[in-house]
Amino acid sequence: MRKYLVFLLMSLMTTMAWGVKVVTFLPGEHGDMAPVQGDQCATEDCVMMCCNNGLFNQSQFRFYKNSVTTFTSTCGDIIKIEFTCTTEGESQYGPGCFTPDSGTYTYQGKTGLWEGAAAQVSFTAVTNQVRATRIDVYVNDGALYPPKIEPAAGTYYEPIEVKISCMSSDAAIYYTLDGSDPTTASTLYTMPFSLSSDATVKAVAVRDGEMSDVVCAAYQFGTAQPFRCFEDLGEMLPDETVLRLEAPLCALAQNKARLYVKDECGGYALIYGNTGQTYQCGDVIPAGVVLRKTTYDGMPEYTIVGGFKPADGNTPVDPVVITPDQVGPGTMGHYVCIHNGTISKSETGNGYILTDAEGNWCVVYFGMGVPAPKDLPKTFEDVIGIVWAYGMGDEIVYQLLPTILSNGGPANPMGFGMLEMVDDDTELTMTYNATVIVQKGSYLFAFDETGFGLVYGHTGQAYKMGDVIPAGFGGVKRTYSCEPELANPHDFQPPIDHVALYAEEITPAQVGHSTWAHYVLLRHVRIDQGNRLFIDEEGNQCSYYNMFNVQLPDDPEGYYDIYGVVYSYVRNGDCIYQILPLPGMVVDPPLICCFEDLFAFPQGELAQFDCPLAVVYQSGNYTYVKDKCGEFGLLYGNVGNTFENGDSIIGSASWTTYQGIRQLTPYEPWALVSHGPKVPPVGPMYIEEISRNMVYSYVYFEDVTVTKDEEDISGRYYIMSDEYGDEMRLYNRFGIEIPTDYLLDVVGPDLNISFLNKIIEYILTGKGLTLPPPEPVIVDTWKPCRVEGLISIYREQLELVPTRVTYNGTNGGWDDRWYDLNNDGVINVSDLNVGIELILKE
Repeated sequence: MRKYLVFLLMSLMTTMAWGVKVVTFLPGEHGDMAPVQGDQCATEDCVMMCCNNGLFNQSQFRFYKNSVTTFTSTCGDIIKIEFTCTTEGESQYGPGCFTPDSGTYTYQGKTGLWEGAAAQVSFTAVTNQVRATRIDVYVNDGALYPPKIEPAAGTYYEPIEVKISCMSSDAAIYYTLDGSDPTTASTLYTMPFSLSSDATVKAVAVRDGEMSDVVCAAYQFGTAQPFRCFEDLGEMLPDETVLRLEAPLCALAQNKARLYVKDECGGYALIYGNTGQTYQCGDVIPAGVVLRKTTYDGMPEYTIVGGFKPADGNTPVDPVVITPDQVGPGTMGHYVCIHNGTISKSETGNGYILTDAEGNWCVVYFGMGVPAPKDLPKTFEDVIGIVWAYGMGDEIVYQLLPTILSNGGPANPMGFGMLEMVDDDTELTMTYNATVIVQKGSYLFAFDETGFGLVYGHTGQAYKMGDVIPAGFGGVKRTYSCEPELANPHDFQPPIDHVALYAEEITPAQVGHSTWAHYVLLRHVRIDQGNRLFIDEEGNQCSYYNMFNVQLPDDPEGYYDIYGVVYSYVRNGDCIYQILPLPGMVVDPPLICCFEDLFAFPQGELAQFDCPLAVVYQSGNYTYVKDKCGEFGLLYGNVGNTFENGDSIIGSASWTTYQGIRQLTPYEPWALVSHGPKVPPVGPMYIEEISRNMVYSYVYFEDVTVTKDEEDISGRYYIMSDEYGDEMRLYNRFGIEIPTDYLLDVVGPDLNISFLNKIIEYILTGKGLTLPPPEPVIVDTWKPCRVEGLISIYREQLELVPTRVTYNGTNGGWDDRWYDLNNDGVINVSDLNVGIELILKE
């Protein structure tokens, strides 16, 4: 509390300064200038920031432990520096790791605040590395700045509150409302004031007889047409008409600038723009919303003028059950549900189609924040969303915008979160897959989509953190130490998947019933081993029991990040909750450069890559990388950002195994260091050369053929063969295009408009007048391919996950001669006419 009061006091003292210039450093503006660790400098306006050992990337300024960072101003004394860091207090990367050479420094949460008066000030990262996402430097340049008037000038349809401020905080502000220039005889500004009629606000700052420039903001107040229901407006309402809704609205779905609503009369509408609010389905939006009517794609749309307030309660909305063929004008704007729908890619590959069991279909567009499924086609028990349309006139296409994709639940559901409602000694079968947190002896902590829980007894299986246990296991419900558990376990099966887990960050005060059995992280706590307590900086504390024999440091003054599971016991009839520490305690993760450095540590132990990894390929939770030592590897899990081939990235990870092969588990969002040259595949390879020690390698094959695996019903498996008769299975995990209908007796690609456009391009550029001589056509022979991809393993069988398939080095294109449809040696208008005739015949 004392530090917080000092923090506030220092913030207030800043307002006593004269003219203040604020210089802001953002990492994205300096991240490409220094892709490697070492001396770093960045300049903004009249301030330079230099670090003798750091790294400035696209997302962070990193000041390594023991580094010195100096801020120098050429336009006046620096009076305040505010650091916004990635973590809090004195924990690793937090603001509390800095020590300045002058002035006063305080920190609260993720913010560090330096106060003083100096043209130059230096900070040493004494205890740990510091990572900042923003740095604001306040310079007292002595200037008299003009005032600032808020909100912006313009037309408003409801009363507004006008605020006037000035960076020269020791200056007085005078203003007028009639458009005349203010003087010291005008009204002295002391507090915000309201306006509800037209006015022109002018303001000036005055200090010691000096006057700043005059600033101006003109406000007009218009009249909005009242209405209650969208159907009352009629189809001929002119665009730009401003409307005020005198009844509440029901929110159906919101994503960024799109808000779909239903009015009290059952009418539907799309409101476009920034509401300043976040609404959930069923939220009641209070009356008073002001909108401007527009037209988009031939349909009415309403843009935001103002008046949006927080939701006034929530009334659940049940979607209307329809079939895909009912997605059309009659359901436009409705909140709907389609049962047992299968989503697949359209034939063109540029969109999605939803089909039900009867063959009815509709277009699907993923524009409401729900990502398109990756493993298509895929069937869902319920596809819920909004019906909307695009296009104009006769070209209007009605489509479904999914907001929920659900496979429902079992007929008689049972999960960890439901055990409290079951009587003791009841035999149960769990109907949800469960994810393992930790297992030791008879204790297995896990969670499913209903909640967290404990299995007590021998499962007959050995699980590790992140393993997914298939549904169908069971046991007897018991209550022990105030909480439910599943005892006498049976029917536990080997894991069916493995996922990366992220701890839930809590304080010691939150250790209790609501977090029982949760996987948690306590930030920046002291360890009192004598009393078995974890204590944070605010004095909050909780007890711990070292069930898993974690090596805790005997340092009562040190601060650490502790991972653990919340557990309970009974003492004197009271329920006591405590932490069971888990391996992975964060102090200062060791710095490593290559995968082998990480593999030298025990499985699950965290380390930080100090040498950037090069991204090879990324899709979802799969990020394939190459280290500085030239080895390939896989980061499996959420890395927090999207990267491309050649990007240099850095972050922390531990390791685990899959199919006996070691892979990396990311700990925190990984950061981009720089965009680098593309990582090329290794090769050419021969199929017989591929071995288990090449898993995750990025390779390529020349002159191979690719055919569908006729025994596969999923549509994702192919067979790759080479000239020596060797074969290897391809698993199209990332859904790249692998056409197999390319027999040489076929005239190139499909005859369509794109094909004709290519002919026109050849005619206009003259390229089609210089064709190479024709080659003999070999009928019914597959065309050789170049295949690039990543070596993978599944059930001990090596396979290739392709990332690119090209034919004769043309990146999937076709031989130029295939556009010479009449075989006269040139591509001209005659070929265009032949192409049109062929398309019409089809």
